Amino acid sequence: RLVPPTTVTEPTPRTFSSRLRRVWSAQLVSSTADMTFVPAPTADASGNTALDLYCGVGLFALPLARRFTNVIGVEDNVTAIGFAKKNAARAGLKNVEFRRSGVRTFLNECNVASTGLILIDPPRAGAEKGTIEKIAQLRPREISYVSCEPSILARDLRYLLDAGYTINRITAFDLFPQTHHVETVVRLRIDLKNQ
Repeated sequence: RLVPPTTVTEPTPRTFSSRLRRVWSAQLVSSTADMTFVPAPTADASGNTALDLYCGVGLFALPLARRFTNVIGVEDNVTAIGFAKKNAARAGLKNVEFRRSGVRTFLNECNVASTGLILIDPPRAGAEKGTIEKIAQLRPREISYVSCEPSILARDLRYLLDAGYTINRITAFDLFPQTHHVETVVRLRIDLKNQ
């Protein structure tokens, strides 16, 4: 079953949807892959503070808000941020905040101590210059990296591994069958006690 291109539905018991116009042109196919894709970057994560970088309409921020005390979603697209706020209100989530900002600008200006998880879902071209380095400097306990471009993912993983992170899990999703595109979710952890 295809979801209409103007709607995104979170595959959890509590659903949300948004009209997107030109914000997101892809259609999600309602299948087993979709039912496991949204939970993959957020599964087993909980704690005080989580950041969702390049958050779009809140696809990952909303599930995170059910497991973290505070969640901050960061997105530069004003339309997407508007829908993210509506989705959070519709879901009754008051512990998630959405900020319209470039990710690099946000990371350079933020004062977020002891972040438990940073989820990053950059565009195909990759994160803004300096973003991965700044994430490594913040030293979150966990990083969940969602990528649609294997070469950019490999480059960024090399940096994070060199910074002391280890790969906990890698999962690939064929969300766009019969194309060469694949979504990859990588969960990384760091042992802060031995740093």
